[in-house]
Parts: sequence; structure tokens; C-alpha cells
Amino acid sequence: MNYGVLRALRGVSHIEDYPVLYSGLANYKSWNTEHHIETGAVERLRRVYNESSNVVEYDDLGKGSVRTGGDRNTQRVRRVVSEISKSSAPVHQCQLMYCLTSAKKPRTVLELGTCLGISAGYIGLALQNTETGRLYSIEGADILAQIARETIDQLHLSNTQIRTGSFQSVLPDLLPQIEPIDFVFIDGHHEGDAMTGYFELIEPFLAPDCMVLFDDLSWSRDMRSAWNRIKVHPRIRHSVDLVTVGIGLMR
Repeated sequence: MNYGVLRALRGVSHIEDYPVLYSGLANYKSWNTEHHIETGAVERLRRVYNESSNVVEYDDLGKGSVRTGGDRNTQRVRRVVSEISKSSAPVHQCQLMYCLTSAKKPRTVLELGTCLGISAGYIGLALQNTETGRLYSIEGADILAQIARETIDQLHLSNTQIRTGSFQSVLPDLLPQIEPIDFVFIDGHHEGDAMTGYFELIEPFLAPDCMVLFDDLSWSRDMRSAWNRIKVHPRIRHSVDLVTVGIGLMR
């Protein structure tokens, strides 16, 4: 992703055009010891989960993940927590979200796909450090949402709320309650039509200048094709392709 960030920085070299994006990407590129201290608690929890032999059972509502080769069909699954943890958003991606959130200072953040709460932890800490905003994160599996809430509790993040249920069932009621939304991370359902559908569902509730991150663009040709369609949406004024993650800036 670093190569993609360097390319993106060249693409927004006129800092006055996209100052928040430029600042976030530049801070990510120069990730330092202070950042490590700020987010160290999340990584300590990740290491605990990486070593956990606990087995959980739940309905997989999404399409798995490229990082695990997960099952592409919705079904009842039994998985070891360590396996789930290792398929969570990797460190470098979480660092990117932390830096972009810190630069954006959003009032309202929406995450689709909480998993164990690792990425939510990074976003929540960024919001806490900038003393701005709340995060609303949706997880389809009850047991994963429970673990995610424990993650958030251990990080003492009062600004983060985990909602349980499918995206389709939660979003229609949630979106009118939290609009306008300033920052979005779309993950959890790795199918092109689904990603496009969720974007179209939330688009009317997005604030001008909202920043939207799309995960796992390289999971399949289907996901890549969906991203290529989304980035030319009339409301997206600028897009950044970081190979596995796409960023859309709304107008």
C-alpha cells in the first residue's frame, strides 16, 4: 500500500485542493513512535486474539475475505478466534484509517463490518485524541459484536457504538438518525453488487466532503469492477486507488 500512498500523494500535490486527504496520507507515510504509543493498546488486544484458541459459531452474512479465502456463501460457520483475528484489517490499513480519521476530524463515522473491533479501535482512538465525533459500527454476527464491544470497553472508548444485525436491516433506521455522515469504511461483504448497493443506500446521507473508504478491492474482478463504477459516481469529486483500498471524496 505504501507505493499506492506515494502515488496518491503525487496526485494531490496541490494541498489546497485536498488538504485533509493530503494530510492524512502524509501522516500515514511518516507513521512514527508517537502513533505507535497512541494505538499500542489495540495491537496488544490483537495479539491476544491472534493467540486465542476459543471457537465461535455464527451465521456468516458476508462473502468472506481475501485474507482468509473465506467461504463465499452465507452459512453457519465455526471458526477459531485466532483465525478471525488474523483476517481482520491489517496493521498498515488500520494505521491509514487512524491517520485519515485524525486529519478529517469527523463528527459522525460509519463502519460496515466490525469483526473483532480492531479497526473500530483505531478509528475510535483517533476520534478520542481529536476530541471529535462518534463511530457507529455494524456487525452481523452476534458473537463477534460481543467480542468487539469487549474490545471497545477495554480501550475505554465511550465514542463508539456497535450495532448488531445485517447491514440491510440496520442501515434504514440508523442512517436518518446519524446523518450527515462525514467518514465511512465499507467492509464485511466482499461482493461487487453488495458494495455498490451499500454505497447507493448511504449516499443520500453523506455530508459534502465526506470521505468513503472501500476495502478489499483486489478480492475479485467483481470487486474491482464495482470500484471502477463507484469512483465515477456523480457525487465523487476525487478518488484514490491504493490497490486494496479505495478512497472516494464526496462533493
